[in-house]
Amino acid sequence: MRKCKRGKQRWRTGLGLDDQVHLALQARPLYGSVDLPSAATGTSLLMAQIKVEETARWGDLEEHGRRAFYPDAATFTCLINGFCMEHKIKKAIELLRKMGSFGCTPNVITFGTLITGLRRTGNITIALQFFEEMVNGNVDLVSLTRGIKPNVVAYNTLIYGLCNTSNWEEAKTLFMEMLDEGVQLDVLTFNMIIDDLCKNTKMNETNGLLQLMINRGVHPNTITYSTILASYFLASIIDDARKLFDSMASKGCEPNVVSYNIFMDGLCLANKIDDAKELFASMLNKGCMPNVVT
Repeated sequence: MRKCKRGKQRWRTGLGLDDQVHLALQARPLYGSVDLPSAATGTSLLMAQIKVEETARWGDLEEHGRRAFYPDAATFTCLINGFCMEHKIKKAIELLRKMGSFGCTPNVITFGTLITGLRRTGNITIALQFFEEMVNGNVDLVSLTRGIKPNVVAYNTLIYGLCNTSNWEEAKTLFMEMLDEGVQLDVLTFNMIIDDLCKNTKMNETNGLLQLMINRGVHPNTITYSTILASYFLASIIDDARKLFDSMASKGCEPNVVSYNIFMDGLCLANKIDDAKELFASMLNKGCMPNVVT
């Protein structure tokens, strides 16, 4: 180790967290005071460890936290994410519940990380239960959740999981809750609901939601329009599909190759081959290059 000008030890991030803490504990009797790794430094090292090797053991964190390394909410969030990546959901939840013993309060990112992990591992029911604890507070989490409100990421994670498991009514309830709670919806929120409506060819509801999206200042993207276009053709509503396609540019969303492909495919299925050829020529004239699907 090199000494800083002030005579204190400089921490080299090339060392693992275990090595840094071990050296700190050895140096303490000699120097009396050392610069311990900060929470930010420790968190960065933990993130690297999780990606490269395996999730840091809870016992290691507990030992380091009480002797040298002082974790913060970002540290715990990193570890919770690591446990979720390894499908160790019980350990992730246990870690969250023990944050208070370190004087740490989880933030909305911490909760969102756990909810995302639950959803990705197929535990959507547990994710919903945990979400309710986050919103309402329960015996174990009331002190931790006080003042924390779910953000759009937490809601989107649950809506995505619910839509993928055909729990449309639950997804709709969460969507309405977002509106009631004043949560700022984004394009992903609308796209997920629109996709689910389109899969069931509920075109009136889809059109209403598209208008609500525009009215709230959320700009539809090519995914939004392409999803609706495909549903129109599935329902054989050719004229409305054409109107929607023609309106894309005026709404600030230029059609891409996926949008053109969906439209041409729909025209071909409707036996409108000449219209499909014209659309293909228009696509080339506007500089949109075809792909293998085209």
